[in-house]
Amino acid sequence: AAPAASGPAVDEGAVDQLMAMGFSRNRCIRALLATGNSGPDSAMNWIFEHMDDADIDDPVPVPTGGGGGGPTAASPEALQNLVDMGFTLDRAKKAMAKTNNDLERAVDYLFSHMDDPMDDDTADAAGAAAGADPAQPDTAPARYALAAFISHRGTSAHCGHYVAHVTSPAPTTAAAGGTWALFNDERVVEVPDVGAAIGEGYVYVYRRVAG
Repeated sequence: AAPAASGPAVDEGAVDQLMAMGFSRNRCIRALLATGNSGPDSAMNWIFEHMDDADIDDPVPVPTGGGGGGPTAASPEALQNLVDMGFTLDRAKKAMAKTNNDLERAVDYLFSHMDDPMDDDTADAAGAAAGADPAQPDTAPARYALAAFISHRGTSAHCGHYVAHVTSPAPTTAAAGGTWALFNDERVVEVPDVGAAIGEGYVYVYRRVAG
C-alpha cells in the first residue's frame, strides 16, 4: 500500500506550546501555517483573531505527492505582515520563497537585501532598454524619501527603549505621502503628525524613489 501523505511541516515544539494553552492540534497547525511558522506568539494571536472563522476547525490541507514538488505559497497573513512593515508585495513574496515561508527569516532577508533589484527586475529591464551598461555604476542623480526611523524613549541611554515609526505604503516618489504608524513593542498606533518625532530619530531609513 502507498504510504500515507504527511502533513504540512510545522514546528512541533510550537504546536505543543499552543496545545498546552488549550487549543486543538488542528487550530495550532492552521495558525502556525497562517503565520509562516513564525512562532507560538504569532500563532496564538492569529487564533484569537480568527476564533469566529467558519473554517477554523476545517481539516488542514495535506500536500499531495504528485506534481513537481514545488514550494507551497506563502500565507496571505504572513505576506500582509511584511507589506504592513513597508515592503512591496513582490518583495514580500520573494523573501518568503527564499526562506521557505518562514516569516522571521523573511524579515531578516528583506533587511539584508534592501538594495537588491527584487521587484520583477524592472530596473534591469529599463536599463537594458535604454542601452545602459549593467557593469557600470549608476551615476544618475538619485532622490530618496524617508520610509522609517528609530528613536529612543527614556531619560537616558541607560533606561527606556526604542520605538520605530514606519510609513505605509512605502514611498515610490518624492511627493508620495503615506500614513505614519508608531511601533511600540506590541502596540501599533497611527501618527497623524509625525513632524516633531522625526527630529528625535537615531536611525533613519530612506528609500530610493522616482523623481
